[in-house]
Amino acid sequence: MIRVLVAAVSMMVLVGCAGSADGKVAGHSLAVADAIFGTLKDTSGKNAGLLVVMADKPNLCDSLKANRRPKGATFVQFTLLRVSDNNEYLAPDVAEFTVKEGLAVFGKGNNASVEFDRQDSSCATTIGGSAGAGKSGLIKLTNVKAETGGSANATFDVTFGDGSLKGAFNATYCNLESLDRPNCE
Repeated sequence: MIRVLVAAVSMMVLVGCAGSADGKVAGHSLAVADAIFGTLKDTSGKNAGLLVVMADKPNLCDSLKANRRPKGATFVQFTLLRVSDNNEYLAPDVAEFTVKEGLAVFGKGNNASVEFDRQDSSCATTIGGSAGAGKSGLIKLTNVKAETGGSANATFDVTFGDGSLKGAFNATYCNLESLDRPNCE
């Protein structure tokens, strides 16, 4: 009886640990199974932004590092950029990021670009046009430690071309620097 109770409690703790996403985009919801993040580098190699991915498939980092992209995945991708008054990219840090559509994300301040997608069995997008593009919203990054064993935590509320998502991510660090274009597997 005690073993069953311990196993049940352990499973409850694991559920939702990567985050949550409430709402729908283009008629699709996202049951979060994993969340990872990596840094974006400028031409001199300095950290210049964060890339966060939440998906309904587990083991994202391992899959990507093995050059595999999961078939039939639903995911949301956040790109967070801090731009100085001199238009220099700054290292990611705890802050609020405003979701902007398209190229407007490159203006000064704390900016975010968000994309929601659902892929079919050949990894082709099933959400066309601007339906999955973030139009407005706010991401509140409360923690970021961009190193092996590190994490990034945030809450978000984003309106897309067709729908909205509200939730949180608890992403684990994944070194994305050496990744090629993964195969659909």
